[in-house]
Amino acid sequence: MSDPVFDPVTHQFIRKSVERLQDEFRGIFSPQTVGRFVDHAIASLADSRIRDFVPLFVNRFARERLRALAQTQGSLAKEVPEVLFVCVHNAGRSQMAAGLLDRHANGRVHVRSAGSTPANEINPAAIQAMTELGIDLTQEFPKPLTDEFVSAADVVITMGCGDACPIYPGKRYEDWELDDPAGKDLDEVRRIRDEIDGRVQHLLESLVPSEAVRQGGTRFGRTYEPHENRVVYATSRRTTSQQPEAAMSAPPRIPASNAVSRRSGVAWRAITT
Repeated sequence: MSDPVFDPVTHQFIRKSVERLQDEFRGIFSPQTVGRFVDHAIASLADSRIRDFVPLFVNRFARERLRALAQTQGSLAKEVPEVLFVCVHNAGRSQMAAGLLDRHANGRVHVRSAGSTPANEINPAAIQAMTELGIDLTQEFPKPLTDEFVSAADVVITMGCGDACPIYPGKRYEDWELDDPAGKDLDEVRRIRDEIDGRVQHLLESLVPSEAVRQGGTRFGRTYEPHENRVVYATSRRTTSQQPEAAMSAPPRIPASNAVSRRSGVAWRAITT
């Protein structure tokens, strides 16, 4: 990975972005920590095809990581549940899921997405399929999976990324078995989008039930029945079978220093709800 070369104007905007982040997180993180996260955000764009709005993307990615770290440390309170969608490339499934949940939740849930091996651009077919619903993915970009994102999440949804996502005790995990839209035509991507949409509405129902969602949920006049999802609920000593609605009231999260992975021997299993 080589560091991207920016023009002087872009460098100036990035410098101002660093100053704004330092002001926002003053008293929580040192200027050096903020600068380190910004440098990592810049490096993460090295192999991407992003050339426009670079300061915006750098600021957004660094800010999301800093907020997630502050939440994990208890320095920043959570106002709504945090959901993380993870797939391999963060270019199709997880991006569509994040966009759909953000639309349906309307501020009642905070959404992040990431990829275990981020692509250099979002799948154009996914962008087009989401544009049809009025959801703009052109302002998004594939992001790497970071420890901060996982540790801050209340719910982690994985989509074909295997063991790349670490398991933190006390969190709710779901594995959604979905076709990868990469290389598929627009009709197939629409089908995948609609399947994700139904699952997203079921997830939202379990997190912040509303009257409309309890009645089954709709998307632009189309009603969906809840989908069955595979749920993994991890605790520090054992795995407990939980309905999705009950998982949010599970024991408190263990600090990030006690994080464990699937390979560490922590008991876990798939639960069909």
